[in-house]
Amino acid sequence: MTLSYNSDGSFTIMQITDTHIGDSPLSEASQKTLDLVKTALDRYQVDLVVHTGDITWSEGVNKQLESLQSFLDCFHGQSTPLITTLGNHDSEGAISRDAVRKYIEADAQVNHAPKKQIQVMDSRESCLLEIYGSDQEAVKTVIYVIDSGDYPKIDYGTYDWVSFDQVAWFRQVAQDYPDPAMNNLLFLHIPLPEYKEAGHHIIEGHFNEGDHEICSPDLNSGLFTQLVEAGNIWGVFAGHDHDNNFDGIYCGIHCLYGQVSGYDTYGDEARGVRLITLDENDNTVSTERILADDIL
Repeated sequence: MTLSYNSDGSFTIMQITDTHIGDSPLSEASQKTLDLVKTALDRYQVDLVVHTGDITWSEGVNKQLESLQSFLDCFHGQSTPLITTLGNHDSEGAISRDAVRKYIEADAQVNHAPKKQIQVMDSRESCLLEIYGSDQEAVKTVIYVIDSGDYPKIDYGTYDWVSFDQVAWFRQVAQDYPDPAMNNLLFLHIPLPEYKEAGHHIIEGHFNEGDHEICSPDLNSGLFTQLVEAGNIWGVFAGHDHDNNFDGIYCGIHCLYGQVSGYDTYGDEARGVRLITLDENDNTVSTERILADDIL
């Protein structure tokens, strides 16, 4: 399968994040989350779905794989390709990140997006997707997907940071796509520390996580610097902070959150998804938050 822009020059991505599907049998809240996912998929004919982590709860959950399967079932019979990365809550129980990822990949009824340049280090996967132009002759856009991990292996801060191996991976593979006219995107779960600066330059959305808090790593491993040096990263899309859903700009790069999608978790923000539309004709990217109340 090859991903490519449509004949009208468009390519649309749906970002789903922090669904937090609970234990099986599912609660009313988790079932409502699945209803949102199914309705959004039926309502919007998108070209790719990216889930940016915390697909399920796992700590203290006895049937995590059944809960994960309930999410994957939403994509059975769907032609839209899906790619997922994991959040910190996806591997707090008895099932490892490797096992969760392999379970997802083994579901043959899901149309899995064609990953390239795959690297798995310390159970964390980095990969990319190539989107060809509407003529299918050349790659016009690259989608980078990096597993941002869960918790530090050393006693420093609350959340893990993108590893040096992952930063080195990005630096290497980005050299294969040097065109400065590209509008490439990065998806991960835990926001990078630079989101704190981007939060001072919001162009859309809300900064409502506690006292203007970004739940990022306390240590900065330098990925954002590599994004700036690449010169063709339009934006970074994260999840994790359920009450942040803004689009802010720092060093010319958009730092965005998805719209929290799960009902069985904390947060006062409305549930929903984010749509990201790439336009090949005028070489632009636009995004829109879709709220559940408007489609359920």
